[in-house]
Amino acid sequence: MRKIFIATLLSISAHTADAQFKIGQDIVGTPYDSRRTDGYIGNEYLYPDWTIGHVLQEDDKFFNNMLLKYDMFNDRVIFKSNDDIPMAFKYPIKEFQIIHKKSLNEPMILFKNGFPEVGKYNTKSYYQVLTEGKTTLVKKPYKSVIESIPYGESEKKKIFVANEIYFLYHKGQMIKFQKSKKNLLDILADKKPQLIAFMNDNKLDMKSDQDFVNLVNFYNSF
Repeated sequence: MRKIFIATLLSISAHTADAQFKIGQDIVGTPYDSRRTDGYIGNEYLYPDWTIGHVLQEDDKFFNNMLLKYDMFNDRVIFKSNDDIPMAFKYPIKEFQIIHKKSLNEPMILFKNGFPEVGKYNTKSYYQVLTEGKTTLVKKPYKSVIESIPYGESEKKKIFVANEIYFLYHKGQMIKFQKSKKNLLDILADKKPQLIAFMNDNKLDMKSDQDFVNLVNFYNSF
């Protein structure tokens, strides 16, 4: 079983995001040099509150039950120190998991880097892993900033906007695709008839992430 899933649901349920966790002596942090976002509407984080999570460093050191935030704007994971100060990890993180008890759709989310370069993203970029196998399905959530005049106001404001892009890590390449049945079938064309039959048999409308996960898992079963 993957190290990132070591924590049991029992240990998770014994804590809340408001609890104070003692950070181990071997975790080394540095001041978090976030870009200043004073006056912006919204925030740069996946979840605005500190959330329980686990991290795996590139040196395979694993840290369990920390308070984390994923800064989607800067593509960095940060932690809350024993002094309640936001800190960046000094040593590279290759995986982290966020457990969000209030999210019914995605209560446990795994992020990894180390994928090949594609577009503006490199091997240090984090992707949310939806399913892994000979073909891996990921999405890249990110936040950008736009300038707009909010309703009822007269001046432009800088506003955080959430976006996401889907990729398949397939045959050694990162392939960007639109979240559509046709686009995915074109990429996985070597099993297209079987995939179409699977979708029809299981009444997949290919509108949810779970439908795409089910289809990729089926493809990986061959």
